[in-house]
Amino acid sequence: MYRVLFVCHEETGMPLWVDALSNRSDWNAYVPDSYKQLFSSVPTLHVSPELMLTTSIRHDFINVSPWVEAILELDMDKARKAYQDMLAKGFQCWRAWDPKKLPGFISYVQQNYPGDYTGIVVFSHLGHTPGMFGPQYKGSYVKATEAYKWYNEESYKLTRGASEFLIQGIELEFPIVSFIGDFYIQNGKWVVDPKATNPGLKDRRKVLENVYRVLLTRSRKGMLLYFPMDPKDPRDWKLKETYEWFVSMLSLKSNDK
Repeated sequence: MYRVLFVCHEETGMPLWVDALSNRSDWNAYVPDSYKQLFSSVPTLHVSPELMLTTSIRHDFINVSPWVEAILELDMDKARKAYQDMLAKGFQCWRAWDPKKLPGFISYVQQNYPGDYTGIVVFSHLGHTPGMFGPQYKGSYVKATEAYKWYNEESYKLTRGASEFLIQGIELEFPIVSFIGDFYIQNGKWVVDPKATNPGLKDRRKVLENVYRVLLTRSRKGMLLYFPMDPKDPRDWKLKETYEWFVSMLSLKSNDK
């Protein structure tokens, strides 16, 4: 009996599929032309041009992937161009650093986009600083069985955020994508806080890149990029350079909320 795997597009991690299938003859792998060479070692490879999706069916048909990849590469020019293209198609993006602004953003979405969804999306591992999202916030632990309730009843209350695990299967029209100091720009490069992941984990930077790739691709119409300032010591703002990079990148058209 053969098992079938269709590979149309993945945000990252294709080499992992190749490694898993290279020595397996009980799987039929179907890939588009663009992955033919990459999967050449798979014994049961089938190339199907029809699998290549040339139009994004997410994000209201706005392809945000080039923008996200440019952000992770810290390619300012490429990110600006991609963002300009997204704006022309109706995508909207805001920025904020003050937790007091978050309820106002929720109200803005509810008033201007009735029926659309918003809420905090955030990395699961690094604990939040009290007050980072406001006094009502309890953390990012949401059980899989609570996903429906979080999406429909809780997300807009800002009591809990959705982690990269929960949000992979969910899209929000206007998520609050939160950079909380686990992955940030320092001296022109992305760096990882050593407390952000398991010390024994290999290639922590790649893990964090993938986490933020997920968080930044959960929107349908736009997002609020949130860079919280430590309420205990606003002078020691680890995210200052990160915030300024995004301000510069969004300078074509950007709003604080």
